[in-house]
Amino acid sequence: MRWFILVAIFVWPSFAAAQSWFQTQGEHEMLLTNCPETDRPLEQGCMMIQCFWDGAFRLHLGLTVASVPPQSAAVLALDGVPTLQAVFVDNTGFGHPSNFATLISPDTLIALMDRMAQARVLSVTLDATALNLPAFSAMPLDGFAAGMAQFRDGCVDPMMAGLAQPQAAPPLVPTAPAIMAATEANPTTDPDRFASVEKISLNDAATLTLARSKLAAKIADVEADLGAPIDVFANLVPFQDGRKLMFVSLCHASYFGITGCETHLFYAPPSAKDLIWHQEWIGGGPYWLDLKSGQNGWPDLISVPHSARGAYVRSNFAALRY
Repeated sequence: MRWFILVAIFVWPSFAAAQSWFQTQGEHEMLLTNCPETDRPLEQGCMMIQCFWDGAFRLHLGLTVASVPPQSAAVLALDGVPTLQAVFVDNTGFGHPSNFATLISPDTLIALMDRMAQARVLSVTLDATALNLPAFSAMPLDGFAAGMAQFRDGCVDPMMAGLAQPQAAPPLVPTAPAIMAATEANPTTDPDRFASVEKISLNDAATLTLARSKLAAKIADVEADLGAPIDVFANLVPFQDGRKLMFVSLCHASYFGITGCETHLFYAPPSAKDLIWHQEWIGGGPYWLDLKSGQNGWPDLISVPHSARGAYVRSNFAALRY
């Protein structure tokens, strides 16, 4: 049997304003909520932070709409400041609204919770506008810090201690990408400044083998669901000081939503022995590196995601460690 510990963030119209967060604990679960303790149907929706005893952590949305899309990009904001970008996916594949979730690394989860403990309001905004329920626009965080401490003691810290591979130090939570102004230089107007990832990367057999090994479990799960193979594309960008960026796109027209692909980013600081997973995006590129703008030695990433409706978008790698 697979036990799990669950932290849930709920907002109900008649209780959200008056009720602070409280926590109940059983032998194998911990519940943190500002909802009444009942099993009645949701009225507006909820958000959960889930800790499973197989080492997985998820942000999970419970929705009251009839169905959900295969996936939707989302931005989590604290006190109105974009704090985390994520891609929520329908885990069932049947549009069931109570199974819309995104995996989150332990390090990013800890960094996110630390920021939530210092904030007043959490909001979630999804690209799929029909899913933007009123409950997600302003979720009060009263009492979150105390509940978070118990959640960490009961699940997160023991799970991280029990992981086979030590995790990196908690990074900064990635911020939402910014749509570039039409007047800014971009890959079309200044191709010498913006290096095409496809043109400057290694995409040989060794790179593809490495990419497949990093996402072996994900690829196996998708192919098992489909009953057919998917396409995997990999581009490894080496830097002169030894750091690396690897872009891995998983593609299948009937599985990965409207774009047909999702891209996972891995990175390695100088002298690192292994690549570290960072985040994922909807779509499969193209991507460019801005040779004149960046942070901590990492150039900004330029892309044209589906949600930007043809505009260039800038993401920075401030969260990546040296």
